[in-house]
Amino acid sequence: MFDRYIIVNDSLRATQSGESVTGFAVDLRLPYYRGLWLSAVTVSVHVDGEEIAPETASLTVHGNTYPLDRLSEVSEDRWPFDEAATFSVTRPGGLEVGEHVIAARLHVRVAYHAAGFEGHNEKTLVLREAR
Repeated sequence: MFDRYIIVNDSLRATQSGESVTGFAVDLRLPYYRGLWLSAVTVSVHVDGEEIAPETASLTVHGNTYPLDRLSEVSEDRWPFDEAATFSVTRPGGLEVGEHVIAARLHVRVAYHAAGFEGHNEKTLVLREAR
């Protein structure tokens, strides 16, 4: 429905612990006009054609962080439509500074549509120097 808004413009950034770059993050939005329980959402992200392994990623919604490979178990937290969530990846050294093609696919399961549906968005974002 709202595929073109899934990846938030200019949201690619390095993540750090002290002076060390520990990975990267990008903000995502739901492609569905109502919020959903996190257990009803499956997130898949590719960076420069490489699929991000779920065990290396997490999703943060309104300050609560969940491992991506355990998202299906999160039935007590809801992702509101109007709130961006942070998709974070643990990767020592992160990504190179510069342009990266980010592709996100979100599969959502809703009560009135047994198979659910998918939203897909691809954008080229620029990673600037870690601060």
